[in-house]
Formats: sequence, structure tokens, C-alpha cells
Amino acid sequence: MKSTFPAAAAALALFLPGAAAAAESAPPASPSKPPAVSTAPADAWKQEVALYVAAVGMTGRAGVGGVEADVDLSFSEIMDQLQAAGMIAYRAEKGDWAVFANAIFMGLGATKDLRFGGTAEADFDETIFEVDGAWRFAKRWEVYGGARLVDIDASLELRPVTGTTVDADGSRSWVDPLVGLRYRAPLGEHWAFVGRADVGGFGVGSDLAWQALAHFDWRISKHWGAAFGYVLLDIDYDDGEGSDRFLYDIRSEGPLAAATISF
Repeated sequence: MKSTFPAAAAALALFLPGAAAAAESAPPASPSKPPAVSTAPADAWKQEVALYVAAVGMTGRAGVGGVEADVDLSFSEIMDQLQAAGMIAYRAEKGDWAVFANAIFMGLGATKDLRFGGTAEADFDETIFEVDGAWRFAKRWEVYGGARLVDIDASLELRPVTGTTVDADGSRSWVDPLVGLRYRAPLGEHWAFVGRADVGGFGVGSDLAWQALAHFDWRISKHWGAAFGYVLLDIDYDDGEGSDRFLYDIRSEGPLAAATISF
């Protein structure tokens, strides 16, 4: 880069004689207030809020009391069986540090044929809240840790061809610690790829839980954007015995889309 010092020195040399002459002829200046000093931090927080919608299907096994059912929805059945799903996410970062949180709401329902005739119906209402802290240890990589609160209401009903219909419902709430990695790579001026994966539970809440999320971010303007991707959350939870047993060994996954605002 070329130095601007010679030009600045020349301009200063031209300016000083005139300034000195003006100072000799001008009346004394009245006292003035010192210039205001900006208190805004040089490295301010960057924040983003994203509102997601998702088409989430599920596979696995669930049980309430003595009633258990296999749950298996292929991708082609997701839109037929999905009741509702959405997520709101918040992220704030400053320097190499970040905090983020998200809340997921899902209503999932499935009706499947039993192996020996009849049907099994499973309905779940899930609320998941997660909060994490992250540290950027490389240009594009972050490590994070936090906790995930899971609240599930489950209803199961078995309707065999012969015999009595059996149904049961129950609910559980638990907290899973988690650790994970996040990766972000810019793709030109307006696009970026973001991926994150974590593992948790460790027998504290669930036996094991893991999550993977990948999406492409599109920056439409200074404050507005959009994201398109895929999410997968696998939870293996088994607690209680007999009529108090609650089993939730389910993988939920599907495509998602979001509108984002940055400030």
C-alpha cells in the first residue's frame, strides 16, 4: 500500500502558515466543551433471529405403560402425517464468543398397520428448548456446549382386528447436557453454508441424544435473509417400569426453511 505521509506533510505545511496568521488576528476563543467521546464498543454484538417451518417425519419405537408401538414414516408420508412443526432460533456473537438458543414445537401423528392385522396410532406433542454457549477456535469452526429441555406428551392406541382396543397416554420432561461443533463457510457475497452437530444425554436425561442440522443461508439485504436445509434429531429415552414406563426412542427429521432478520 502506498504511504500517504508525504502528501499529508505537504498539506500540513501549506496549512500551518495560514492558520498561524489567522490565530494572530482573531480574538481569543471562548472556552468550549470538550468533544464528545463515543462510548459504543468497537466490537459490538451481532444478533440474528430465525423463524423456521419444517416438514418432520419420525421413525422408531414409543411406549407408555404396557403399550408399545413401532413408528415408521417414510419421507413420502411426512406431509400426510405431520400435524405441526416450527422453530424459532436466536444467535448473538461478539469476537470469538457466541450464545444461541432455539425453541422447537412439533405435533406428530402416525397411523400404521399392525403386522397381524389392525392398526396402531401414535400422537406426540413435543416442546424442545435449547441454550448453548460457543467459542470460535478456528476461522470457520466453533465448539459449543449447553443443555436441551425436552417435554413430550404421548398418546398410543392399538386396534387389533380381534380383541380389545388398548390405549395409554403419558408425558415426561427432562434435561440433556450436550456438546457439539459448528461450521460456517461463506459461498460468495450473499450465500453461506452452516452445519452443526451435537451429542448429549449421557444418561443424565435421555440415554443418548444427537442432532445434526445443515442449511444454506441467503442474505437478501442488510437485515433480511432466508435459509433452506435439513434437520435430524434422534432421542433415546427409557424411564420407569410397568404402568409408569415411558419409552421414546424416536428419530425426527425433515427439510426446513426459515426467514431471518439480523441487527
